[in-house]
Amino acid sequence: MSATDLERSGPTSRIYFSQRLRLHYVDWGNPEAPPLLLVHGGRDHCRNWDWLAAALRHDWHVLAPDLRGHATANGRPTAITRPPPMFTTSPS
Repeated sequence: MSATDLERSGPTSRIYFSQRLRLHYVDWGNPEAPPLLLVHGGRDHCRNWDWLAAALRHDWHVLAPDLRGHATANGRPTAITRPPPMFTTSPS
């Protein structure tokens, strides 16, 4: 893929199955380059990396998955990690 083709094209949305879960990722192309996996955190999704992936795609084969339970990925995380409340209320 030429540099101008990379400039014009956006990422390709792909689906894969793992342990009966339908999972999603975006592939920014350039398969001849070394792979670079961008993993989002918290309440984000794979498209959160678009700005960075567009800048890195000339030197890397950028892949960005949606984590389980985020955006278009199926499945619910087995544990919900929330920070403990800072304040608690007690009945008066």
